[in-house]
Amino acid sequence: MKASTLSIRSFIRSSIVIVIILAATILTALPAASLKSPIPNSHSLANSLFESTLESRLKFDHRAHKSRLVGTYKGTYKGTYKGTYKDDNQILIAIQPVAGGRHLQFYSGSSGSTLGHIGLTSSPGTSNLTGMLITSSKRGSGLSRTFVSIWLALAHAADSETSTSRIRKPLLALTLQNLNFAPILPGKGLIIAEVSPGPPNSSSVVLFSEDSSRLKSGFNPTEITSQRINFVDSPTFPRGKKVHLRAKYKPITAFDNHEIYDRIHIYDGNTAHDILFGRMNPIINEIK
Repeated sequence: MKASTLSIRSFIRSSIVIVIILAATILTALPAASLKSPIPNSHSLANSLFESTLESRLKFDHRAHKSRLVGTYKGTYKGTYKGTYKDDNQILIAIQPVAGGRHLQFYSGSSGSTLGHIGLTSSPGTSNLTGMLITSSKRGSGLSRTFVSIWLALAHAADSETSTSRIRKPLLALTLQNLNFAPILPGKGLIIAEVSPGPPNSSSVVLFSEDSSRLKSGFNPTEITSQRINFVDSPTFPRGKKVHLRAKYKPITAFDNHEIYDRIHIYDGNTAHDILFGRMNPIINEIK
């Protein structure tokens, strides 16, 4: 009887050990992504959302049918990175050919609405930022830093250098400087100004320069209105941050923000190099 009881206990213990080993083996075999929080929209759902907005996008951009969804950015999860857009669970990332280059486009992962884009050109081994546009209703949400960070992460993954054309927008210049870019000096027509935030709950900016007449002459009426610029003749308190306008920028340190890199999910069939340097396909690809 005792021998029988011991055998049963031994069998139970062996079974428990086997179950634990099997569970550990299964968990080890699972891809790392399956252990993270699930992405709210799968690739197919994101693609369906993106295609469903085509008609509305065509009203504002006749080239919208040439845009191609290439990935997503997880904008909401626990982390320490500041300046990240957190109103959507995801940001959809697309590319679209334009004259002389391409646009890296960004859309809401919940509604498909347009958030903005950055303009890019390329030369062998270098991705060049030419400008940025953020939808007016989304300004002041930290998107500028997020967009540039996504571009830098893609360039890092593609093992490419980064540079910019002459930057005229104060907030873009400030964003670049905050991400460890520095102006290439001297620059033709260089303007040095101090940029400060506008009134609370406003996306406007305040610009001051010792040479105020030259600063004001550096912007046409359309730029002043679209960028919501307010010129002042005396420095603000506290003083604004100094930026260099009409200057080209280059990074002074290598990109090392792996938190941003880990938030980007590139769809199968695409690579970071394809997104920044690949031949543009005018047909929207179905994401499988």
